[in-house]
Amino acid sequence: MPESYAFERHPGIDLRGVDLAAAMLIEAELPGANLDGVRACDVFGGGIVLTGASMKGANFVKAQLVESDFSDATADGARFNRADLREARFDRASLRGATFVRAYLKDASFVGADVTDADFDGAILSGAALSADAVTDDMDCRLFVDGLGDRASLTERVRDWLDLTAGEHWLTGQGLTLVVDENDYALDGGDKDDPERGFMSYDLSVECSFAADVGLALRVGVIGRLMRVIRVAGGRVVAACDYEDALP
Repeated sequence: MPESYAFERHPGIDLRGVDLAAAMLIEAELPGANLDGVRACDVFGGGIVLTGASMKGANFVKAQLVESDFSDATADGARFNRADLREARFDRASLRGATFVRAYLKDASFVGADVTDADFDGAILSGAALSADAVTDDMDCRLFVDGLGDRASLTERVRDWLDLTAGEHWLTGQGLTLVVDENDYALDGGDKDDPERGFMSYDLSVECSFAADVGLALRVGVIGRLMRVIRVAGGRVVAACDYEDALP
């Protein structure tokens, strides 16, 4: 029988060595708990409170953790791959080396989180709050896009894909600003199929800017997600940025 702490409150509980696989933790309040190395895959933990908890190396693969609160937790090296983390809060959490591969993170919050060396490959980050700070004026990454219609069409698609708010000239999220524009670098009669420089003749570009405190892993996760959906929709896309080698 799986463990159950659903709807219970146990501040500071030590769960090291406890097998929480498929456990019922719905709305459990476990602030300051110790879950270091705990196996919690497939757990049912919607609304769980693990604020300030230690979860180093914990395994939450495929866990159901909608609206959970991990604020101020230490989850270095934890695995959240394919977990449902919609509206979860990781504010100020330490997530160094944590993995969120193909996790569902729609409307999750990472304000002030340390995501050094974390992995968001294939994660859905639409609507995620990346920072409480203002976005910098410096462009972080430019995407060259072709095959998805005109500027207005691509702007609408990107808005919906990333769940952003449309302004007069830009799309904004918390910690992120995107601008879809004509590609000023495009050459008349340029060969778009040229394997080395064809992208320079793509019709559109997407300029991406982040708040200064948004970690590299989150930047790679957001831009990588956008590149994948552009390709799935039938478009072509090439990135130009300092971390393009980490992008799909």
